[in-house]
Amino acid sequence: MKNLIKKQDIRKKLLDLLSRREHSRYELLTKLKHRVELQSALEEEINKLCAENLQSDFRFSESYIRSRYNSGFGPTRIKYDLLVRRVKESVISSVFNEIDLDWMEKLKKEKIKKYGNSSSENMQELSKRINFFIQRGFEKEMINKVIN
Repeated sequence: MKNLIKKQDIRKKLLDLLSRREHSRYELLTKLKHRVELQSALEEEINKLCAENLQSDFRFSESYIRSRYNSGFGPTRIKYDLLVRRVKESVISSVFNEIDLDWMEKLKKEKIKKYGNSSSENMQELSKRINFFIQRGFEKEMINKVIN
């Protein structure tokens, strides 16, 4: 087992994690809660980083949305994933309103990437395609416009 992180080293460890990529507040807490001597000291340091704007759930959400968008996921799935990471719904909504991504165009590209330009031969194939994109987090209306 790894050594416990001493109170004076918590900030250093948090900054180390944040220097690699953005993390949600909840991710930082769960990653380190079993590795620190004092849970309250960890929460206190995370609060300080938030106040100093070194940790931001808004920035994390922005980064996460772009990353998942580039990986071919839709808005519904991404919102769900952010909620699992305990990002507030208000933050998620404001990031989605601010970020300029063309979900319809992304869905078209993902369809071509996965299935080419061919249309489905039968209802079973069509159903499989629709389910695939629903699991990826695209909305049914969007999928119907692109597939049909």
